[in-house]
Amino acid sequence: MKTELSSQIKNIRTQRGFSQELLAEKTQLSLRTIQRVENAETEPRGDTLLRIAEALQVTPDELLEWNQTEDLSTLVILNLSALGFLFTPILGVILPLIIWISRKDRVKKADLIGRKVINSQITFTAFIYSLEGILFLLPLLGPDIEIWLQELFDYFSVPSFLFQTILFGIPYVYNLGNIILNTFRLRAGDEVNYFPSVKLLR
Repeated sequence: MKTELSSQIKNIRTQRGFSQELLAEKTQLSLRTIQRVENAETEPRGDTLLRIAEALQVTPDELLEWNQTEDLSTLVILNLSALGFLFTPILGVILPLIIWISRKDRVKKADLIGRKVINSQITFTAFIYSLEGILFLLPLLGPDIEIWLQELFDYFSVPSFLFQTILFGIPYVYNLGNIILNTFRLRAGDEVNYFPSVKLLR
């Protein structure tokens, strides 16, 4: 991967008619840095990558995308890692986040899909924890609330534990179905679509 990126930078530099010295001057990087990048001794990131891209008149994404590989299995694993929510909601965020950070610059579409998966699971986690907080706080609001809730359960002939199971079960089943459906979409080459999802990672 590092060798491919260094070769791409060298090829574009040559096409532009730049010497290593001229590229170093345009990027305001040392000549030694340019040499190390082109010899694949170091991989340019952050500000270094941005400076090189601007000097070569391309975008950082164009350099990185050329360096990225097609890897459907990684995309599927990234998507399925959200199933960690079945153990605890926050795990459905942490597992995709770890894979996304390690693969977003190396695998095509990993950045986009990772952001969609993580945003979806953050939304789900926030909803579940908010729901738990509401159910915890309601009895603390006073005995009238408790009586009202009990009367509501009695009216629908539903035990409180069954009501809570249904209340939490619906979003869990929906989230599970969302992940499975998007896994099939990935395998079919279609675009993944997570809804609802708050776009925290853009």
